[in-house]
Amino acid sequence: MVPVLDLTRRGAASALVAAAALVCGCSPHATSTQQSAQQSAQRSAQQSAQRSALPGATPARSSASAAGAAASSVAIPAGAQSARVRAIVDGDTLHLVGSGTGPLPASDERVRLLEINAPEIHGTVECFGPEATTALTRLTPVGSTVRVVADREARDKYNRPLLYVWNADGVFVNAELVRTGAAVPLLIAPNDHFIAVIRAAERDARAHDSGQWATCRR
Repeated sequence: MVPVLDLTRRGAASALVAAAALVCGCSPHATSTQQSAQQSAQRSAQQSAQRSALPGATPARSSASAAGAAASSVAIPAGAQSARVRAIVDGDTLHLVGSGTGPLPASDERVRLLEINAPEIHGTVECFGPEATTALTRLTPVGSTVRVVADREARDKYNRPLLYVWNADGVFVNAELVRTGAAVPLLIAPNDHFIAVIRAAERDARAHDSGQWATCRR
C-alpha cells in the first residue's frame, strides 16, 4: 500500500512526484535527474537543428561527395614533368610545351587528357561542349604551369601525347572535369592507372546532377 503523504508540508506537485517514485521503486531525485537529462538532450538536438539551418552552415558531406572531392585532390606523382599551357582546344584537349625530362618535348604539343571524354565544340557542337571548354580553361589558364604524367601508352593513333594533368593549385584536372560534370570517364586500355578515381568522380557528379548530368544526360 502506498503511504499517505503529508500534503500540508509539501506542495501538490512534489507529492505527485514522490508518489510516482514510490510506485516505480525509484527515488524522486533519480526521477528528477532523468527528466533533466531528457530536457538537456532535447535542447542539444534543437540547437543542432538550428545551427544546421543557419545561412552558410556546412551540411554533412555524403560519401559520394567525399569520394568526389578526394578524386580531385590526388597528389601530384613524384617525377611529374612541368609544362606550360599554350592554348585550350576543347574540354579534354589542350596545347602544352614541356620543360625538363618527361613525356613532352620543349615544343608545342596537342595533348589529349587521359581517361576522360568531353562534349565536342568542333563540327557539331554537343550539349555542354562550350561549358566543358570553359571549365578546362578555368582549371588550366593559358600561360599557367601544370604538371603532367603519362601512362603505359604515351600517344594515341593521332600521335597526341596522352597525359594526366595537375594544375598550379595541385588539382587533378582529369578527375575535376569529371567531378563537375564537364566530362565523363573514357577507358582505353592499357591506360587505366587512375580509372577508379575517375569513376568515383563520375558517381559524385551524377549524385549531384553536376554539369551535363543536369542538362544533357537525363
